Amino acid sequence: MKIPKKYKEKLKKYEEKRKMNKEEKNKQEEQVKAPSLIKQAKKFSVDAIKHAVKGNPTCTQEQINERLKICESCKWFRSNRCMKCGCACNKNKKYLNKLAWADQSCPVGKWGPIEENEEES
Repeated sequence: MKIPKKYKEKLKKYEEKRKMNKEEKNKQEEQVKAPSLIKQAKKFSVDAIKHAVKGNPTCTQEQINERLKICESCKWFRSNRCMKCGCACNKNKKYLNKLAWADQSCPVGKWGPIEENEEES
């Protein structure tokens, strides 16, 4: 079956546009890189001290899962890690998991600290 010339041109333009969109997406993904290990260590140290001063408040597993769901939809989230601040983001309720610390907030502003009165309700 022979394809009319005008449709071939439209198809060619569509393919070029699609190729450009893929290239732009790849470029954006390359730009999303984690901070250096020194910056990550500094940020973690400061946050850990603030967390300890506030009494080490923790989140429930439901709150951790809710925060993780938000993180997974973010462009900065790669391989269970936030590429904006470099912190680990997973379902574990461990000390090294930023999502488990109730007093922490997202560096991009997608979620904030959980107050004690919010936990009780």
